[in-house]
Amino acid sequence: MRQPAVNNLPDTILRSWHRCTDLGVIEDQIPYAEPLTQGELQILREASGELLPMVEPELDFLGEMFQGTDSVVLLANANGMILDARGTGNFLDRAGQVALKSGVMWSESERGTNAIGTAIAENALVEVWGNEHFHQKHAGLCCTAAPILDHQGRIAGVIDISGDARLPRGYAQGALSRSIREVEHRWLMQSPGQLQRLRFHEKSNHLGSFREGVLLLDGEIIVGANREAVRWLGATWSLIGERWSTLFKTPPLKPGEEESLLVTHSGLMYRGLLEKPAPSASNMSAQAPTAHDEVAIPTIVPHTSLSSVSSAWLDNTTRQQLDQAVRAVDAELSVIIQGETGTGKEVMARLIHEQCQRAHKPFVAINCAALPEGLIESELFGYAEGAFTGARKSGSIGRVFEADGGILFLDEIGDMSLTLQTRLLRVLQDRAVQPLGGGKSRPVNFVVLSATHRDLAAMVSAGTFRADLYYRLHFHQIDLSPLRHRTDKAAFIDALWQEAGAPRRQLTLTNDTRQALVNYDWPGNFRQLAHLVKTLVALAEPGQNIGIDNLPAEYRMTSIPVSPDVTKSETMTSSGTGDELTPERIKQALEQSHYKVAAAARRLGVHRSTLYRYMAVYNL
Repeated sequence: MRQPAVNNLPDTILRSWHRCTDLGVIEDQIPYAEPLTQGELQILREASGELLPMVEPELDFLGEMFQGTDSVVLLANANGMILDARGTGNFLDRAGQVALKSGVMWSESERGTNAIGTAIAENALVEVWGNEHFHQKHAGLCCTAAPILDHQGRIAGVIDISGDARLPRGYAQGALSRSIREVEHRWLMQSPGQLQRLRFHEKSNHLGSFREGVLLLDGEIIVGANREAVRWLGATWSLIGERWSTLFKTPPLKPGEEESLLVTHSGLMYRGLLEKPAPSASNMSAQAPTAHDEVAIPTIVPHTSLSSVSSAWLDNTTRQQLDQAVRAVDAELSVIIQGETGTGKEVMARLIHEQCQRAHKPFVAINCAALPEGLIESELFGYAEGAFTGARKSGSIGRVFEADGGILFLDEIGDMSLTLQTRLLRVLQDRAVQPLGGGKSRPVNFVVLSATHRDLAAMVSAGTFRADLYYRLHFHQIDLSPLRHRTDKAAFIDALWQEAGAPRRQLTLTNDTRQALVNYDWPGNFRQLAHLVKTLVALAEPGQNIGIDNLPAEYRMTSIPVSPDVTKSETMTSSGTGDELTPERIKQALEQSHYKVAAAARRLGVHRSTLYRYMAVYNL
């Protein structure tokens, strides 16, 4: 084994070099990368089952994200065989480009130390930079790879991002980690229909995201999990086969109930939901088909959980807005819900659905900002059989058609691309959906609710949002007030405190704490306040009096500055320090920290977001 700089090698790389030596890999003899034939590759792709269709959206996302770095994004199976690729890798010579094509094996035994093979061997995210590759011929490469785990913790495949070794180390690690977790979460959420899914997280707003833990349950037996669940519970994959009661001491949740508190035997607390099994194929086929059925239409169960926002949110003004919107929807008029992040736009949309004449029909929510560009049309409008590689054999009806008879909720409509705006406009005009790749056009009947934090009228003037689509969506508009403009913040806090279960645990808020929460400007609005109160209640000891020191630093303000020219006596102080946050003190801290805001905030003893707010108020 080559010796230079061995002492500087990461342990992961050093272990790999030892394995390569034991496998008989010769440092200066690298086999030619002979790709499989198309027929052989197709057999392997089909043998990978759901791997390719599950990972394809993330390959497209990563390919676009790293296009400017000229990196190559690869998907390999559990043995290290590349199944799919994105990107050109123009920095590579011809041999290098061939080596990173589909149909080439990148196990350690074949290619020495490399990110794909070493990630499989280590079962972990691995970076291999330049000379860390076992073969010097690969020294011009930097590679980051991580395994995709199935519901029992076994490696199902690997995603790799390879680029020029001159790129900064770590440039791909964050995006790759997120994509891996997205794939694993999506895979678990499409598990067999007879299984229940227990979803949990410390924070309610993470339920439904790739950050949540998920357990697959067959009755009380755990038959699957994602790595987030294993991590949150401090467990290992040996939890597969255990009863769920061996982990949690709270009574079993009932399927379909709103989120509840879960407590582990070690005292950890989470918010949890237990989802009912999806209808079986036999039950689905027993349902009477509609006149335009060509593929199975899934049953959409309306989501009515509003636990993340207190009932106090629905004050008289908001209730009047709700009543007007319900009347508009019943008249089949489109409604736009305008408001800042966290003001309850989706909550309003779901309340409209619950109270309108379409309450027992589907509510289909689509986040326009989160759709992967390469799959937008197929996701929304469906596709015919064989429309593209990885397409389901039966085709897909698309999210828009799922809303037939009910409500189509387009969240973050202001982030929809102009191309997609044009396609959506045609659907609204024709009231019919044409699947991607051809096929029969299907009539569809729905009412559109859309939501955005953007100024759509200004976007129309700027040419970034189609005027004709805007006027088709803009029959009625709701403007939701931010929390800082509400005059009932104190009552809202009290209501949240009650609903979070504080009285049952004999918890109280001091007057200073309550006043600090009233005075805070809440950039995250109602959602931010609801999450803070839930956290305070969850972490408090029984009977505790919650003082201002129990609040995170950014909330510990007794008053807020009202204008850039406030007097010294009006300037708010940082609780616990007694020092006034005057413009002079802030300037001094910034200068001493070389204008690094995080460092200046630490000097002042406040949270970084607090310092940013002061800088804006004082026009610094």
